[in-house]
Amino acid sequence: MYWLMTTVGRFLVAPTVLRSSAQAIITVSCVGMAVSLVLAVVPALAPYAYAGVGLFIAPIFRAVPLLLCGVSAAGLAATLWLIHATRIH
Repeated sequence: MYWLMTTVGRFLVAPTVLRSSAQAIITVSCVGMAVSLVLAVVPALAPYAYAGVGLFIAPIFRAVPLLLCGVSAAGLAATLWLIHATRIH
């Protein structure tokens, strides 16, 4: 369920990235993941909480490169290294 929600979250965040700032997306994602992880300690809620973590972690993969590009030219280089590093198996 975690991986399914991560995939769904990536599709859901696509229109949001165009309308919201990267900082706002990352903030909401971190708060959502924190709440989901707190709920994960309740055994009855754990499966739903881990699905929530997957949903909230998905936007970070799209927003962090945007945030790094906006910082400076060094941020652009960091983004390129980040993209390269995710392709290494």
